Amino acid sequence: MTATEAAPLQLDEIQGIVLRDRPSPYVGTYILLRVDDPGAGRELMGRLAELVDSAANWWQPDLPALLNAGLTYRGLEALQVSPVALSTFPEEFRQGMAARAEFIGDAGESAPARWEPPFGTGQVHVVLSLLAADQESLAVVLERARKAHAQLRGLQVVHRQDFYQLSSGRTSFGYKDGIGNPAIEGSGAESPPGDGSVLKAGEFVLGYRDETGNLPPMPQPAELGRNGTFVAWRKLHTRVAAFRRYLHDNSGSPEEESLLAAKIVGRWQSGAPLILAPEHDDPALGADAQRNNGFRYESDPHGAICPHGAHARRANPRDSEIIGDIRLHHMIRRGTNYGPASGRHPGRRRRRPWHRLRLHRLAP
Repeated sequence: MTATEAAPLQLDEIQGIVLRDRPSPYVGTYILLRVDDPGAGRELMGRLAELVDSAANWWQPDLPALLNAGLTYRGLEALQVSPVALSTFPEEFRQGMAARAEFIGDAGESAPARWEPPFGTGQVHVVLSLLAADQESLAVVLERARKAHAQLRGLQVVHRQDFYQLSSGRTSFGYKDGIGNPAIEGSGAESPPGDGSVLKAGEFVLGYRDETGNLPPMPQPAELGRNGTFVAWRKLHTRVAAFRRYLHDNSGSPEEESLLAAKIVGRWQSGAPLILAPEHDDPALGADAQRNNGFRYESDPHGAICPHGAHARRANPRDSEIIGDIRLHHMIRRGTNYGPASGRHPGRRRRRPWHRLRLHRLAP
């Protein structure tokens, strides 16, 4: 196979949530397990192999609820994967997030010592991701997961986190969410307008060529990596009230508050991009999936309209040349909400949750 040829994706071997976005609306649950007995852990893997939903049948009408699974490095150790095989995983994965806190800005109040247990303790070995269109369907997939692990001695549930999409489809800060995730070649998903062509599968899925035309390093034996991906699972406490207070303290009017927030985010609350609506929000633009992502930054090279530090511009620099090859090192982000509502936003009736969960698909 030449460097320009793309191997067809083995969709039935790739977990569904890796390639396709979630439905809307949705509810879900994460179940985090600790493996105390290697035999029980390996038995669980065998059962999950029959239950995990692939990208081939993603969100079919007869599949109203989905189950996906992941393993941490400590989980692989708990399953007694050989030290030789474990050494072939990337150093960042082997170290874990707590050990790399200083590199990712987890200091002070965000330092691992202040993380909610069991995070940062090495006790999370298996992560089950359950997703459904409604609570009734979620109960079905919860029962599937329960049958897989509850009867096995040597497994312990160390954390459970329910999550959901707000009826507005927005984040805890009130902004439209899930705009502009990159599309993967061969997944069947169309690239959002303005993003150019789809990205090579190897940027996200192991065993396929990436944007350089090469096959990224993969854990060995190949069965441990092929058709898999690396994930960063983050549980965040979002300080909605503090954000609103900052906007108020640094603005002279509600209009200035909205503009300052847009400069920070890179988009207005409706999802309208600052680069196309520099003066005020444009809800019609924000609601138009064919237009709200159809832009580039060539008209704003210095960040006068949309700052280079804005969230949207940092997450997807598009045609910006400041960071080099923009087709490398993309992430697929799956942010969601958990916890109770934080209160009423001034002038709005909907309530916001305090917190956010972020699930990132990382380049191999």
